[in-house]
Amino acid sequence: MIFSKKYGPRIGDFDRDGMLSLRSVLELLEQIGFCHSEAVKDRLMAVQDMEIAWVLAEWSVKLLAPIRPGQELTFNTWVTGKPSGSSTMREMEVLDESGAPVIQALSRFALINMETGKLTRITPELFGSYQPEPAVKNQFPGGRLREKGIYDNQTQLIVRKGDMDFNGHVHNSVYMDYARELLEAPSDRVAWFRVVYKTPVKARETLTLCHAREEGVEQIELFHGDGSLSTIIAVGARE
Repeated sequence: MIFSKKYGPRIGDFDRDGMLSLRSVLELLEQIGFCHSEAVKDRLMAVQDMEIAWVLAEWSVKLLAPIRPGQELTFNTWVTGKPSGSSTMREMEVLDESGAPVIQALSRFALINMETGKLTRITPELFGSYQPEPAVKNQFPGGRLREKGIYDNQTQLIVRKGDMDFNGHVHNSVYMDYARELLEAPSDRVAWFRVVYKTPVKARETLTLCHAREEGVEQIELFHGDGSLSTIIAVGARE
C-alpha cells in the first residue's frame, strides 16, 4: 500500500543559501513515515513506554531537484518486500506540483527490545498491517560503507541534550548537522547521501568526526570517546 500526503517545508527548513538543509530532508521523510505508521495503527514508533520500538538503521537518499520555500509537495511512502528477521525497508518518493520526483529515499528500520537493546523478530501481523509492496521501485547508491582509516581532517564536538529523541539517543537527522562541521560540498551540490547508524550516541558524549574524500565522494565517520564507530555518512556531489 502506498501512503500519500501533501505538505510543504517550513522556512526554517532552508539554509542560508536557500536550499533545503540535509537535516530537514531527513525530518520531512521521517514525518511521512510516522504518518503512515499512525494510519495503520502501528504505535511502536510513537509511544515512549512501549517494550519494543522501531529504530532507524540506515538511510539512502537521492536529491533530484531543488525545492523552494512555500512549495507544496506530495510525499509517497510504502514498506517494501519481506521482513528480514528483525528489519524491514521503507521507500519514499517526493513529487513536485507537476508530479516530477524531487527526492527519492530508502530507509531500513530494525525492531528492538527497548529494555535489552536486542533485536526482536517482526511478526507477520505487524508487517502485514502495512500491506507491503513487492519490490524496491527506484535505484540507490549501493555497496557497504566501511571505515576509511586515513582522513583529511577531523574535529570534536560535545553532544547536547537537545539533540536527543524519545529513545534517549541522538535523533537520526541531527547527524547531518554534525557532518556539516566537516562536509565541503554546499547543499546545492549534493546529489545523494547515505547514513549508516552503527551504535547510538547519548547526551554529553564527546564525538570525534573524521573526514575523507575520494573520487567526488566525501565520507564523515563519527567515533565515540572509546574509539568505537558510531555512524558513517557518505555524500556524493553533482558533476
